[in-house]
Amino acid sequence: MHGFYCFVVVVVLLWESWVTADPQTTLLSSGCNQYNASDTSAFVTTLNETLADLRSSLSSKAADSSAARFATAQQPRTAEPVYALFQCRAYLSSADCLACLSVAEAGIRRCGNAKGAHVIYDGCILRYEGSIFFDQTTAIGNAGICNGSAASDAGFTEAAKALVRDLTIATPRISGSSRRRRGVGSSRWRSAWRR
Repeated sequence: MHGFYCFVVVVVLLWESWVTADPQTTLLSSGCNQYNASDTSAFVTTLNETLADLRSSLSSKAADSSAARFATAQQPRTAEPVYALFQCRAYLSSADCLACLSVAEAGIRRCGNAKGAHVIYDGCILRYEGSIFFDQTTAIGNAGICNGSAASDAGFTEAAKALVRDLTIATPRISGSSRRRRGVGSSRWRSAWRR
């Protein structure tokens, strides 16, 4: 009987990790350097080694949850040097962070032999360059992006008003709501959203 309980616990734990996994790989931004490496073969070898070092660094830090979200790697003493940086959102699990790295690696490889590339996903970022960039701030012109789109002020205002209207209608119907018990939320409150 003890074996059965152990089996059930293992199945539940595996199921939970499978169900809750979400590496958040919605692409928000990507870009390729306009200059290509002159020695493609050397560059690809160096890039592969650098990305492998990133993955190895993240995997070895997996026990320390905060450290497992950020890594840099570099191959500076080669014909085609590569410097890389990877970072996950703090709330991603180590497994989801590594999964996001896999997607990000595939994303930057679309740039071919460009001397630099970056991809930004909901859950992580990956950047590599042919020169060191770790001490640089974000380039001018970069801005916050939410799923690749932004709502217009008018569209957001109308959506917010519609949400409040729907909540105002639904709340009195909820058993035990404060509006139902106390009569809160009169037309004075609703009129604030009509302005």
